[in-house]
Amino acid sequence: METCPNCNKIILSDYKFCPRCGFSLYGEPAAGSENGIIIQNPNQESATLFFELAKNLGEATNIDLLLKKIGNAIEKILNAERSSTLLLDETEKFLFFKVASGDSALQKLRIPLNKGIAGWIATNRKGVIVNDPYSDKRFSSETDKTTRFKTTSIVGVPLLIGNTLIGVYESINKKYGGFTEEDLQILTK
Repeated sequence: METCPNCNKIILSDYKFCPRCGFSLYGEPAAGSENGIIIQNPNQESATLFFELAKNLGEATNIDLLLKKIGNAIEKILNAERSSTLLLDETEKFLFFKVASGDSALQKLRIPLNKGIAGWIATNRKGVIVNDPYSDKRFSSETDKTTRFKTTSIVGVPLLIGNTLIGVYESINKKYGGFTEEDLQILTK
């Protein structure tokens, strides 16, 4: 194992370039690099983040921490501002925020299954991309009003165990442009 001199990431010794920052570990600039730093493609970055997530999952001591680590990794992969994992309360027929980045006020909110994008995802058991939520009739602005946060884009998927719905995962506000079919595919694989 070695440490990258550029970003201090510990990496396997058989790498020629740091998988995090692309820095040449042997001082030799690679083709397509600037100052010894490779400009990575998104697939490399995604693979690296998934690898790091897999290594760190064993450190999670409870379900909340596990869900938070997964959400944080997906935010990075999708370049999203926020994410949330909502779980289904079958008795009361609503979704509640189990883990959400951003505002702690979300923890108190309950989303009826017939409301909002998350409710639609849960009811229809389908993933969805919404890049203009305020123009989408399924969108409910109540969450934005509660948190004083403006949602500009959403990608979400149902969380299923077999055919049983247990909740919904959403990433909110793609940092550069809108969410894509590729983003949705990442969440459904």
